[in-house]
Amino acid sequence: MGSRQSVLVILSLAVLIGGVVFLSRAVEPPRQTEVDVLDNSDFQR
Repeated sequence: MGSRQSVLVILSLAVLIGGVVFLSRAVEPPRQTEVDVLDNSDFQR
């Protein structure tokens, strides 16, 4: 039974880490897209 509990704990931690990474990526892209747009406009000039 201990092995099953350890597997559940590892899976739960993986899900939590994945959620944090997903949220961090979902919050950061707007800043990166603004920088990409500025770089593209400067490149066209």
